[in-house]
Amino acid sequence: MPAFSAVHTGVAAGALDWTVRSLRKRGKTGDPVLQDVIGECRILLESSRALIHRQAEDVMSRRLFTGDVQDEVARCSVVKYVAANNAVQVMQRLVDVLGGMSYTKKLPFERMWRDVQASTFMPMGNLATRRLVGAHVLGVRTLPEIGPGETGPDSRAKA
Repeated sequence: MPAFSAVHTGVAAGALDWTVRSLRKRGKTGDPVLQDVIGECRILLESSRALIHRQAEDVMSRRLFTGDVQDEVARCSVVKYVAANNAVQVMQRLVDVLGGMSYTKKLPFERMWRDVQASTFMPMGNLATRRLVGAHVLGVRTLPEIGPGETGPDSRAKA
């Protein structure tokens, strides 16, 4: 899930950069409505990046691995959920700005838009994430508990 978070955030960031270059070329940077959209997109991307960086720090410091499996999967899925949905929202706002250009197969934006649309159903999809996080918050076990030092086919390695 962390990889999906980074990939979809990166694609949306690339689409934002491409859109900004396009707007500059066309002399549209002075439009306050467009400035608002571009500002909103940057804010969405920065919030995703902040969560991704925090998750990377939690992995590097091993803080992510202090809970049980359900806690860890829920924490990872929240980051992926926010990043995926923010990326979709960024792309939709950019489509509002670009209009018909966003459908042109000759331009890179069309592929970026299409690719990001898959982010909400890639593992772990939106519905599964909301259910897991909700169950976890409510104290309902949905994933197996693995105790420290347990081994076997259903356990995970704790290096």
